[in-house]
Amino acid sequence: MFKGFEKAKDVQYVFTPLTSAVCGVTLEEGAKKKNQYLLSGVNVTRWKSFYLCDFIKPWNDLTNSQKNNLREKYKRGCDCKVNIWHTTSYKCLVLSELGCFLANVSLP
Repeated sequence: MFKGFEKAKDVQYVFTPLTSAVCGVTLEEGAKKKNQYLLSGVNVTRWKSFYLCDFIKPWNDLTNSQKNNLREKYKRGCDCKVNIWHTTSYKCLVLSELGCFLANVSLP
């Protein structure tokens, strides 16, 4: 976990709707390293949830730059605020306001 330790000390499960029709996400099961994911989501009381339009990506699909920024900038206390934006084609994009680079984004 890179951010939110104080609000999610004992997280064992995260929740998502069952189908993509209601913004649910399907992840591959397994404890192998290839099945590690970077998940962003919401922290509502004791429930941790994520949805189709949150930033969800297999860890091995991230660029080295993305991994480095996640490891280093958050470690140094980067106060990043990430916003979710939608294009006219309803694809989800993640933009960073304060320089913590999470994704290569090109607007239509």
